[in-house]
Amino acid sequence: MNTVELDARGLDYVGSELKVTNYLGRLVLSAVELAKGKVISVIPEPHAPDIYNFKSGVFLNLGRERTAIPGGYIEAVPSTEDDVASWVHEVLNSGPRRAFVCESFLLRASILARAKSLPRRTVAGGDFVYHWSATGDAPEDVAAVVRMAYPVPLGFAVICSLPMEAAEILEDNISETSLSIIAAHTDCIVVGAYDGESVLVWGRDEEFRPQPS
Repeated sequence: MNTVELDARGLDYVGSELKVTNYLGRLVLSAVELAKGKVISVIPEPHAPDIYNFKSGVFLNLGRERTAIPGGYIEAVPSTEDDVASWVHEVLNSGPRRAFVCESFLLRASILARAKSLPRRTVAGGDFVYHWSATGDAPEDVAAVVRMAYPVPLGFAVICSLPMEAAEILEDNISETSLSIIAAHTDCIVVGAYDGESVLVWGRDEEFRPQPS
């Protein structure tokens, strides 16, 4: 995994994204002092020269496969999802009672029953929808939730170290109290960036920041 530590512009971007989340992100912004952590960009190699242009794709267009369709074509766009999913799975299993919680930006509880291809652990919290995985989950279950954190707008998820088992507050309907607990125990924030091709990761300390591999 190729990573770069960002300057204050990375902190500013994470903070601005949290301000426009549905609910959990704003709780996290109130509970966490972003300045006490660092923001890491997960980027490919090679990559676009300006990694601070968080709204544009970071993968260079080098021989991507294109499929013709009426009126144009579709193009296979790379992603760093696999690397990030492996890292999240490792972090979840390096400590007890950890959870990875993703707040959906577009999905609403009223249409949840009709939605397809969602992660196994998907629940409502008021009007909003949350996907989650936890310590001990299979890699594919973790990867399914990580995938939900990539869309732009607005991919957003946290890793938290909880005072109780994740299932106690995350199964069935998630309450406002549950979300407040998640926010108060957030160690890591993941936000979608680079036109959905990768993410930025804020970590409270090195344990919750991806390292180059």
